[in-house]
Amino acid sequence: MTTIVGEVPRIVTTQPRKSVLILCDLTGTQFSRAAVTRMKEVAVFDRPYVKRAAMVGAENLPEVFYAALKTFSRREFPRFKTREEAMGWLIREDGEGEMSSGDRTSPGRLGNASWARHRGAA
Repeated sequence: MTTIVGEVPRIVTTQPRKSVLILCDLTGTQFSRAAVTRMKEVAVFDRPYVKRAAMVGAENLPEVFYAALKTFSRREFPRFKTREEAMGWLIREDGEGEMSSGDRTSPGRLGNASWARHRGAA
């Protein structure tokens, strides 16, 4: 997991600020303290580029690690039961959060973590 998390900054920081939508699929992931520490570091580092982030499959993420991730990064990571629910929240255009009616997304895949990245108005 730490290898995949380490790839996030390389991808995310090449995008415009406040443009990236992240879907973190943690289904079946086992969490070590080192992995959660790396997640916290990355979440702080990529914060300027992220518009929204959501989690799926976080049932195995201990609550203390989840709280530490949110506190350390000063970001929210809503948890969803399905990828479809998370994607719906990420791309919604109802004026809630930071989305605007001109946003479009395209899903990407890297290992067990997925990203949907803002492509701009079509």
